[in-house]
Amino acid sequence: MKVLNNLTHINPLRQLMSDELYAIFDIVVVQCLLTAISSFGIISNLLNIIVYIKMGISDTSNLNFLVLSLSDLVTVLYMLITAAGHIPQLASLDLPVSPDSLQNILVPVVYPAMAYSSWVTALISTERCICIAYPLKVKSLFTVRRVFILLTVLLCFEMSSMVPHYITMNLTWQPSTRSNRSRLTFSFTENSARVSVNILLVFFSIPSLISFLEIVVCTSFLAVKLSESLKWRKSTLGNIFVIIKVIVNNKSNSDGYVIHATADAQLQEQVTVSTRWPVLREGKRILNTALP
Repeated sequence: MKVLNNLTHINPLRQLMSDELYAIFDIVVVQCLLTAISSFGIISNLLNIIVYIKMGISDTSNLNFLVLSLSDLVTVLYMLITAAGHIPQLASLDLPVSPDSLQNILVPVVYPAMAYSSWVTALISTERCICIAYPLKVKSLFTVRRVFILLTVLLCFEMSSMVPHYITMNLTWQPSTRSNRSRLTFSFTENSARVSVNILLVFFSIPSLISFLEIVVCTSFLAVKLSESLKWRKSTLGNIFVIIKVIVNNKSNSDGYVIHATADAQLQEQVTVSTRWPVLREGKRILNTALP
């Protein structure tokens, strides 16, 4: 088994930037910005998890968003570990695991979590799509039991990608240069590098692409259906509430009134309303409230 230690030091940004520019980028983007974003993500996801647990999982939406918050929490925790590994004060500590090795060890965990978040987001978009297309059947199609089984299957599928990673991963204990302690060090091998590429393609890239396309299709469908629904409501509202402004002109008989109605198409007609004043005033109030 040939160890490829030089792969652990390859950084594409160092090849595109000078040392001074990369140092500025590392401080501003990685150490400051990434730490702030990941810290905010951890706090917000923890709050979401607490809220959805208190609300319960009796509804599919609560279950989906609870699972999405858990998977996103794993991702932002990895981001915080990555940002902490670039802080010189922390990187210089004599820890049992070097920051670079810890990041590589956790890579097989974070990529399935990111892909799983994509699956859950696509599932939420699909459910919203079915709500518009089949509003009376969505509750029978997306039950809590079915959604839970589907989420479990997707989780097992993504977690299975961790097995080849850790089987081919090369972890060795090496003596520390600062003390007599040994440090757990990660290094690529020919097998692990090949497996990593194939696993990331099958379990991360392709699922993320499928989820993205599904989200785009569902979002486009929702936009079209909502636009059609808005047009239908306007036309229906115009047909039902033809009267925009009701003006009582004169009394036509002992218990009725002749009123003028003005429509959008400049239509004017006389309508005889056989009613009393309280009912007529209530009708005027409803029409003025319903119509802009």
